Amino acid sequence: MRGFTLIELIVVLVILGLASALIVPRIGHSELSLLKADMREIISVLNYSRRTAVVRGIPMEAQFFPPAPPNEAGAESANQPLFEKKIGTWVSKGASLRWGDASEWAETEASQGKTITFYPEGSSSGGELVLQREAFIAKINVDPITGKISAKLEE
Repeated sequence: MRGFTLIELIVVLVILGLASALIVPRIGHSELSLLKADMREIISVLNYSRRTAVVRGIPMEAQFFPPAPPNEAGAESANQPLFEKKIGTWVSKGASLRWGDASEWAETEASQGKTITFYPEGSSSGGELVLQREAFIAKINVDPITGKISAKLEE
């Protein structure tokens, strides 16, 4: 006789069930993973700028820009960046970017980006960056007195 035993079929179904239980949650929260990665990048840029200001003894700026608009052909303008990419600069790769309270956010500010300045004694110009991908929101706050960076994720 040829065929599969009941035990073999059950083992295969259990393996498929475990594999799908591990893969499906990751697919469903890809936007959350991207937002967390954006948040880590921004915090790194802020920390680097703050450390550099203290070590060098000169003010350092951290600049943040919204996603670059598509070029005339409709494709992303990867070959010709809209903003100069340099150390201390972050350009969004798809997350919407706001500065502080959304009610105070003007469209002109969105296109120009925002800058946070860190001073040699550790203080900063301060402010709050708000990132959003679909229903997920991340808020990154920079204390103006201490320059301390804090972040929280809202779903």
